[in-house]
Amino acid sequence: MSKKKSPRKKTYRKKEVRLPPMSAAFLPEYSEAQKTNLGLAQLLPVKALRSSEATKTNIIAAVTTVKLGVNICEHYEDTGDLKDACILAMAALVAGLEYTERHEPLPDYMVEPIEYAITRIVEIEMMLDRAALMHTFSESAQMDAQCLLVEEALIGAIIPDVPEVARYAGLKGYAFAGGQAHAGRLSDGAPWMWLPVKGDPIPINEPILAYLDDEQSTGT
Repeated sequence: MSKKKSPRKKTYRKKEVRLPPMSAAFLPEYSEAQKTNLGLAQLLPVKALRSSEATKTNIIAAVTTVKLGVNICEHYEDTGDLKDACILAMAALVAGLEYTERHEPLPDYMVEPIEYAITRIVEIEMMLDRAALMHTFSESAQMDAQCLLVEEALIGAIIPDVPEVARYAGLKGYAFAGGQAHAGRLSDGAPWMWLPVKGDPIPINEPILAYLDDEQSTGT
């Protein structure tokens, strides 16, 4: 006499089905309202980071969007300062983790480069068709989490009215100055200015975020 089979205890889980990006060519285009809603969702973490309610989840959500920006830079021309903006946004997000652990809002000089980068990404997304958007999202999801690896030790706040700023004198890197992201270097002394690789010197009258190399540079 055969043994009675015990009832199956393992639960069945529906397999996730992903549409390949090429299938987007056969689907209707996203409406402007749908794209606007996507952009608003991507900017929501920025609003949270300005408050004491910010969490690691908000940081991760913003990192996901910044990764999209990196992917856009690799596939499209004329993205302006987006790559530099993504580097600074990632630096701000890495430094911002400490603030979320203490349940403190990020300082404005840290939120501004994040908001700038994500806003630029949203603006470019609005110009892409559905197939391009799906391809970008698909590739970004597969990108290594270290695609924009930044070293915490190289992240600095350039605060013009404190003596400690002198330790950054002449260092090259990236800074969010004058409302934009710039590759360049810090001046050799006061009055402190960011000296972009392209463009005029930018006076530093308030704290700015910088991602600096540990080697000094002379000239621009």
